[in-house]
Amino acid sequence: MKPEGHLQKAEAFERRARKWDGTEDEVPSVVEDVFNAAVHYIAYGINIRYGQDIDGHGMQKKFLREKRNTIFGRHTRTWKA
Repeated sequence: MKPEGHLQKAEAFERRARKWDGTEDEVPSVVEDVFNAAVHYIAYGINIRYGQDIDGHGMQKKFLREKRNTIFGRHTRTWKA
């Protein structure tokens, strides 16, 4: 997937998670959306910085450990639900 595709998916998962109305039965879905958004934001960062498309969280973790680096910095955008 191209970097823009990961960014679009991440933003879509984030938008859906933000629509949570607070009901308890939706918690698993919201957690899944937040997790998927994070995976795609990280995939986007890896792709932009290193030119590699790694979209599985396990492989992302391994890749970043091997690089002994991080994609996060002072300009990283964060959000709270």
